[in-house]
This record gives sequence, structure tokens and C-alpha cells, in this order.
Amino acid sequence: MVEIKKFIKPKIDYSELIKNKYVKIWIDHYSNEKQIRDRLSILTNYCKFIKKDPTKLIDEHSKDTGPNSIGIVKMQLKKYYEYLVNDRMISKETAYQKVYSRLRGFWSKNNVPVIFQKGEKITIRKKVKKLIKNEKGNFRNIRDVFNNIRDKAILLCKLSCGIDDQDLFALKISDFKDGYYEEFNVGYIEGNRIKPVGNPYQAILNSDACDLINMYFFERNRKNAISPEDYLFVNLKTQKKIGNTAFADNLRIACKILKIEKITPKYIRKYCNMILKKGGIPKDIVERMLGYRDQFNNEIFEREEFVKDYADIINEITNLSEKTFQEEFRIMKKIIQEKDGKIEKMEKDLKDLMNKFKEISKFTKKFHKKDKKINKKRVDVKNG
Repeated sequence: MVEIKKFIKPKIDYSELIKNKYVKIWIDHYSNEKQIRDRLSILTNYCKFIKKDPTKLIDEHSKDTGPNSIGIVKMQLKKYYEYLVNDRMISKETAYQKVYSRLRGFWSKNNVPVIFQKGEKITIRKKVKKLIKNEKGNFRNIRDVFNNIRDKAILLCKLSCGIDDQDLFALKISDFKDGYYEEFNVGYIEGNRIKPVGNPYQAILNSDACDLINMYFFERNRKNAISPEDYLFVNLKTQKKIGNTAFADNLRIACKILKIEKITPKYIRKYCNMILKKGGIPKDIVERMLGYRDQFNNEIFEREEFVKDYADIINEITNLSEKTFQEEFRIMKKIIQEKDGKIEKMEKDLKDLMNKFKEISKFTKKFHKKDKKINKKRVDVKNG
């Protein structure tokens, strides 16, 4: 029998490396074991590449930080980056993170930071996805591909104001109901962002989103009674708080089914930022809706005025459908009520049938008792 241990990669022992005073100072800034081991692995490989130990790395750079510095460390970091990309076939983005973020921290945590002047550091240009003119058409198709009301509602909430997934999933039912304005058929929400911590946001959910949220409540209430303190969106199976990546995963699947370029929650934020500004909403208001740092020093706008000023224009800019879902909701509600009515009638008929069966059963027992008595009398007469 083959030993399984042969296939298990042994855990590298970094005990000797940790004894180095500079390494110890570096890793003391991290509490997560995975982060520590990741950085120790990167440093070990780097030391092997340039054939120097951690002490020499610090001492060498300390002597090379004057006005006429030739930047030994900078050159070595650049060579190591090129080695990872060209020889190890690591992607540019991953190599950049390893070299210019994690590895560079070894020097900065030891108070001899590696400072790059303009043009010295390799820059990775991120591919910016161009906004498609017919993006609304794509979003309509994604909405229709989703096979549950929850994901449709989440998509429309995000398209209304660009709210981040974590902030949206932290909302309770009471947050939505307290901010619902029937006059405009919009929902007002406010709070402090989870990441970056503390940034305030004030946003408006459009009519499409509100209609679907109400449909979602109706569907949830039929299965389990909901309360104001329940989360606005929940896991479909457990009915508990939805995971932060659940919607992103379903969004990726929808894009794959439609065979369109992948759209992410982050992209929806950028898209929303663009269309709101193009639609005429002031830049400062858009930044407050998205929860960016703004010039208002965390001052909260008066909600009544905020809704009155921007409800109609947000509906006009962000609604996907030509008509709202209210009509569809009424039809769906009527169908479900009819089905519920039929089920109630069936349950009543079944109950009546069970009662009749019990009556027949009682009558049968009485009949058998009488029949036994009659047969007994007949036997007695015959014998007499």
C-alpha cells in the first residue's frame, strides 16, 4: 500500500530564520500564522536568489541610503521581480505583490525603508474594463438569468447606488422599512461603511429594487415568518446572514451563461459612479452615496431633503425596466394566493373525509358487535 505521507509537502521549518533579530522585528507586526509563513517563504527564496542573509540585507541598505545612493536593494528587487516573471513564470501582478509589497516591508519594518523615486519602481498598468454603451442590456440579461428573487433584488440595489456587498448584507429589514418612501417608491438607507471603516454613506434604492425587495419579503414570509431584526438578504438554505462572496459567485456564473465579459461587484460600483455623475448628480453627492471620503467631514444630510432632491433622477438614471415590477408582483401575489386558497380547500376536504372515515369506522364496530350478539342468540336457540 502506498504511503499517503509521500504525497504531502513537508512543512518548512523557519525556526533558524526567526532567530535573526531583523526577521523577528519584521514578523512581530503580524499575528496571522499564514501571513507570517508567507513572508518568511518569500524572504527565504529572495536570500537564496541574491546569496545574502537577512542581516546583510539590512546592513547593506543602511550604508546605501545617502544622497549619492546607488540603490543596491532597488536593483536587486528589480532583478528578483524579473526572475519571478521570466524564469518562474509568475504573473506580473503576483510578482509585483511579492516583491514591492510584502518583501519590501522587511526593510520598512526595520526603519530603513526602500524609497523609490519617480520612475524607479516597476509599475503594473491595470486593465481597465471599458464601459459598454449597452451595459443596461447586459444587466437586464443578468437579472433575468438569476434563478431567484434575492439575487435579482441585490443586483438592482447595487445598480441603484453602487453600495458595497458587505454594507448591503449588513442591513436589517428594519433599515429598509424605516427608510421606505411610498410617495416615490424608493428606499433610503444610511450607515457607516465596513471597509474602509467609518466612512458614512447615504443612498437611495430605486423603484425596481424596492419592488423586488417587497416580492422577496413576500416569498420569505410564506416559508418562515420574518421580523424587522432579520437581515435584509439571507442565505437561501440556512436563512441566516448571506456570505460576502455569495452574490459575486452567482454573478460570475450568470456572466458565463450569457457568454459576456465578467462583471464583478467592484465593476458595478464603478459603473454606478459613472452613470450617476453623467446623469447630473453632483460629484460630492455621488461620493457620499458610494461611501467615499468627501469634503463634508462626516456631516449627515437631512434625509427628507436628500430623498426629495434625488429620488426621481435616480429612478430615471438607474431603473432597468421600462415599467416597474409592481404589476408583476400583483400577478405573482394573486397566483400564490389562489394556490394557497386551493391548498386550504384541499386540507379542509381531507379533514372532512377523515371525519367521515372515523364515523364509518365507529358504525362498522357497532355493527360487528350487534352481529356477534345476533349470531350468539341463534346458536343458543338452535342448541335449546
